[in-house]
Amino acid sequence: MIANIHASESTADTEEKKILQLSYLLSLNNVYGDFYSKYDGVTPDMYKSLGLEIESVDNALDFSNLQLMSALALFSPSTFAIY
Repeated sequence: MIANIHASESTADTEEKKILQLSYLLSLNNVYGDFYSKYDGVTPDMYKSLGLEIESVDNALDFSNLQLMSALALFSPSTFAIY
């Protein structure tokens, strides 16, 4: 299931593969924002086939980034202090 997740020519044929492919691309774009745009490689069919709209995907990205900041704040509270 994981072997072809990064190959753009690989078509995800199960719901699990669709979720993994979408999450892989979103996380890659999120981590390497200097190199990729937010939705680089993500097609509307990828999220619509899962019953999602772009707003839901955007909200999920925002939520995961907030969770990341919360986790990192455990190790360095002063770095993520909000004034």
